[in-house]
Amino acid sequence: MRRTTATLLASASALLPSIAAADTLTVCASGCEYTSINAAIDAAANGDVIVLSAETYAEGAVVDTGGKAITIRGATAKGGVAATILDGVGTHRVLQCVAGEGANTRFENLVIQNGRSNSGGGMYNQGGSPTLVNCRFIGNSSNQDGAAIHNSNASPTITNCTFADNGPAREGGAIYHNLGTLTLAGCVFTNNQCEFAGGALRLSDDDGGSSITDCTFTGNSGESGGGASVFGPTSITGCTFRGNAATSSGGAIRLGSSTSVSDCLFVENIAFEGGAMLATFGNGVTLTSCVFERNVATLNGGAAYNNLNSPTFQDCHFTGNTAEYGAGVRNVFCSPTFRDCSFTENAASVAGGAITSLNGSPEISGSDIWCNTPDAVTGGYDDEGDNCINTDCTSCEEDDCLGDITKNGTVDGEDLGNLVANWGTSDPDADLNDDGGVDGADLGQLFASWGPCS
Repeated sequence: MRRTTATLLASASALLPSIAAADTLTVCASGCEYTSINAAIDAAANGDVIVLSAETYAEGAVVDTGGKAITIRGATAKGGVAATILDGVGTHRVLQCVAGEGANTRFENLVIQNGRSNSGGGMYNQGGSPTLVNCRFIGNSSNQDGAAIHNSNASPTITNCTFADNGPAREGGAIYHNLGTLTLAGCVFTNNQCEFAGGALRLSDDDGGSSITDCTFTGNSGESGGGASVFGPTSITGCTFRGNAATSSGGAIRLGSSTSVSDCLFVENIAFEGGAMLATFGNGVTLTSCVFERNVATLNGGAAYNNLNSPTFQDCHFTGNTAEYGAGVRNVFCSPTFRDCSFTENAASVAGGAITSLNGSPEISGSDIWCNTPDAVTGGYDDEGDNCINTDCTSCEEDDCLGDITKNGTVDGEDLGNLVANWGTSDPDADLNDDGGVDGADLGQLFASWGPCS
């Protein structure tokens, strides 16, 4: 006799392991399942979501996820701003992941504030690699490293988070990261401070793979690397460093070896040496399509100070930076490479308006260096060709309509009449090829560019 379909399904289902659906656990001061976050974590299973209200939670002890793949989700106010506050009240660490948590342990929409500990006042990750989204770390401190977050052998992913007014700490005013891969995207670091390296961020990644993307560093401070101190194979892309300060070197950033920086803006940072950047002790640093504007060094390297490190600068632009030596870049015991870069209106009070070197010879190619004071490049360099290096303010920018003497947008009879009227003179407007006289060569140049300017 054939068994019915219902019987077969019942038999098959009995052989399958049971799969529990994810639960949502609520925590609030009144009217929820739990009044303690840690109590909810104890009751939670992998995949569960713990939902918090828009209120302040003072657990009185660290919130520890215990290795569970759970989500702790806060509430949001208008505009998606995190509205759930976890408060360490200045007496204890707020969060920690120390039991092998992975990316499925998530923290969302939380304000982590007033945490204090020897390491990681706001959060401590030891061997744990959680995900943090839309969180704010405010006013946390540490006796040692990482006022807001301390990562040790961990690989967290931190997205769209804000770090403000954290510190003091020994290193890493906001984040201290040692070993493992750190991923930062769309984060904001403001007014964080430390005693030594990394006013906002101190990152050491020997394995490679760490990345900092579309982040903003403003008003952070430390002894070295006022905004960030980064060592090891790390990519920094699309970031802005503005108004950071270092009492020693690297107002915005300190770089070690094998770090790539691209499409970043460095503005109005300040330090004793390396107003925006210090590169030291290592090689393999590359900077591509970066802009350095109005950075200040008291002594060496208004924009960048390279010491025992020879970075490659590709398509980078230096404007309005100041220092005693090397208003743009100061090199000591190293020979950086500059390709397709520009230096304008940088001012050194002693030497090296654009670049100056001591015991090194930078390679320069395809670069425009003009209108820097008191000079352009000092200390020697290797001219690799296609450079425009002027000691005065004669522009290196190409005139795309050279024959338009009257500047009316067209090379025509009016320009021809002007040239003929100045024939045989040294009139600078009619002397199109700048050879000191208006003659047939200038006439040929004018006819070559005849017609509307492109």
